Amino acid sequence: MRTLILTGILTVIALLIGGCAERNEAINMDNRLIFHSQVQTPGWAQGLCVYNDTAYIADDEMGISIIDVSNLNAPKFVRNYPTTGATKTVRVANKNPNKGTTILLVIEANGLRFYQMHNDSLVGNFGSSKMSDLDAVDLGQDSVLFSSADADDGLGVLRTTYVVDTIFGLQYWDDSQKMFFKPNFSLYRGVKMDGDYTYLAHSEYGLQILQIDYSTAGAFPVTKLGYVDTPGSAYDVALTGNGYYACVADYAGGFQVVDVHDRTTPKVVGVLDPPGTDRAIRVEAIDNLAFFIDQYIALYAADVTNPTNPQLVGTYLCPRPTGLWVDKKNSTIRVFLTDEYLGLVIFTVN
Repeated sequence: MRTLILTGILTVIALLIGGCAERNEAINMDNRLIFHSQVQTPGWAQGLCVYNDTAYIADDEMGISIIDVSNLNAPKFVRNYPTTGATKTVRVANKNPNKGTTILLVIEANGLRFYQMHNDSLVGNFGSSKMSDLDAVDLGQDSVLFSSADADDGLGVLRTTYVVDTIFGLQYWDDSQKMFFKPNFSLYRGVKMDGDYTYLAHSEYGLQILQIDYSTAGAFPVTKLGYVDTPGSAYDVALTGNGYYACVADYAGGFQVVDVHDRTTPKVVGVLDPPGTDRAIRVEAIDNLAFFIDQYIALYAADVTNPTNPQLVGTYLCPRPTGLWVDKKNSTIRVFLTDEYLGLVIFTVN
């Protein structure tokens, strides 16, 4: 069944591309994306992360699919990690395998769940079924800070710490320090943390920037700095240019570059909207490159050396891209793409 669906989708894409000369020009330009391999997952691949040469893929009803990507040309399926519900995206946190306290943060159908990896046990939960994205920072000493974007609850912030109680012989994750920031409008889709600053993609009001004081006990004080309304519906955000520019996946608005030198008055300075792109949903950035996906068309690579004039430098057509992860290993930029029909697709950048 999946093969038939995939064949039909690829046929439609081919017809669309064939009838669009401008689109063909974009595809045939200098393509810096170098394809390495593709591996099918047992479920419908959604969001992902990569840690220690291992890809963790939110695989819908199949939980988390774990794939060894140490050899980019020959990735190996390792196993499925069990979850309590259908999964949307995932992050690895508290990266301390020697102590056995590394956890998986997983957005599932009923909100965020975190699992202790060494024994596959559920150790906490947070948020609602409308959660769509998260970002996490390891604080050291078995402590993790993460933020979530939720269409109902707004921005969720939680600090969780692994506690060893030597008196009662208990070991557990303390998730008591948490808060939700819910303004008059929620509909947050994407979140990116950068020190005390949090960047939020809002589907109706564009990019919003907050400053959060994480040093206090109890609730975290929040200061609203500035926002800029993008022309489309902001779905995701990434940072480039040493944190002075935000890249926004703006759905029908394509790829937007926002100058955030002054976080109180961010402003759109650059736009890249390849022909046929009308559902930009995910974006990642590294060095002077940004990568974004259109929900039904392709993965795109953009050179943002000049933020006011981003240039398309790579395109990869795919039927239903869903997730994106970009990192650098030994000076090589690696791009990991998930697609509901293709599973995991791996690239480097020349």
